[in-house]
Amino acid sequence: MDKKEEFLSLWEKAGGVNAEKGILKKIAKKLKVPEGTIRRWKSEHIKKNKVNVQRTNEQNERSENEHEHNDE
Repeated sequence: MDKKEEFLSLWEKAGGVNAEKGILKKIAKKLKVPEGTIRRWKSEHIKKNKVNVQRTNEQNERSENEHEHNDE
């Protein structure tokens, strides 16, 4: 298993796009790979697999807007 595959495996086990904050830094240190490389691999993986991270953000905005309207 090369380092990129190992990164993807560790990242997915940590929760993938929902992984805790700072996980990329921890994985980079463990694999002895520059953090920028880890971030590039993550970005490439998301684009290749069309993981829709924005959808979660849009849902959060909608629920915030609903709360604002309910407060009035």
